[in-house]
Amino acid sequence: VFLAYMGGYSSALMNLVVSIDRYIAISQSLKYRSMGIEYANRMLAVVAIVALTTLSAMFLSSYFGLPHKENLDRMCTGLIFPAWFLKFHYSFVTGVNLLSITIYMGVYFFYRRLMKQTAPQSGSDDEVQRSAKQRRLTVTLGIITISTFIFYVCPTTVLAVSTWWSKPVPQQYTFIIAAMTRTCTLINFVIYVVRQREIRQGMWKLLTCRIYEDNHVTAWISNHQS
Repeated sequence: VFLAYMGGYSSALMNLVVSIDRYIAISQSLKYRSMGIEYANRMLAVVAIVALTTLSAMFLSSYFGLPHKENLDRMCTGLIFPAWFLKFHYSFVTGVNLLSITIYMGVYFFYRRLMKQTAPQSGSDDEVQRSAKQRRLTVTLGIITISTFIFYVCPTTVLAVSTWWSKPVPQQYTFIIAAMTRTCTLINFVIYVVRQREIRQGMWKLLTCRIYEDNHVTAWISNHQS
């Protein structure tokens, strides 16, 4: 349960980070190209701090927010978090995802207007290829944004409303909501891999741990040639 909740926080935060990153890349393209690894480190550091804070809040709310009593059920079922934390959780996840979707809608329409003002196929071959990659990436993330809204934001919105109104979701809909939120990440991953053809080989090497082997062989050859 804790991992599922942390997954919700992490997904919402990363969606927001990606939307902000795309906004900077489109609105300030020259400045964005000059940003180094420190920019990525700062963004990921903020995500890590927020994630650790929410993780601590989950454990503390569960330990101090609920009465300590013996549970004779073998499954240790019962309340895991107090009601106020569930309101915070679903409201936070839904709000951050809606914010990221709003930002990316602005990114998409800004990029469309920018492309209309730019002469097609202008510049060098590298600039044309870079523009094509940016266009494909922007459209890909737009599709993922729509997928996230349908398969994740809508279900979490239902849960957020139910917690604030103190009306539990009917059991027959709980399974559907759980299935939608759990398959959203897989759907987005498939969309990204299918659309972004240039990353397939690198991602496959990463999944099969071949990147380390290739680097190790390259280092071994360079050391023995010197």
